[in-house]
Amino acid sequence: MREIKENIVYPARFQPEGDGGVRITFPDFPELLVIAGDWQEGMELAQRQLALAVIDRLDSGRELPAVAGPPAAIPSAELVYLHIWLPYFRSDMREVYVKKSVTIPQWLDLLAKKSGLNFSAALVRGIKEELGIRERKDI
Repeated sequence: MREIKENIVYPARFQPEGDGGVRITFPDFPELLVIAGDWQEGMELAQRQLALAVIDRLDSGRELPAVAGPPAAIPSAELVYLHIWLPYFRSDMREVYVKKSVTIPQWLDLLAKKSGLNFSAALVRGIKEELGIRERKDI
């Protein structure tokens, strides 16, 4: 079994776009492209996109590209080296569920069972609605 490093670093090219936006490409992952509204958002999106690509390759048994370093044609002012700590991104991407006991009126339980309601899904929807969120990334 091959050993997988926990810390991975790859370069990303940050190119300014109109209206303060940024276009981000990855010399070692030419299939990746990130467009962001500003530099800070770009850093977050680029790191997450890179982490997804790295984890996808590792999980599918493919080798990671060797860090070739920046091509000479890329100005060093446009390069940022992104650090991916795999344990963090793996746990962040995995949805962990916890078991809860709830008490509801019997009549509601009977109606819900009769209609085939998924109690867990209904509870998740209700809690999200109460908190005013749609997805995990909204928190």
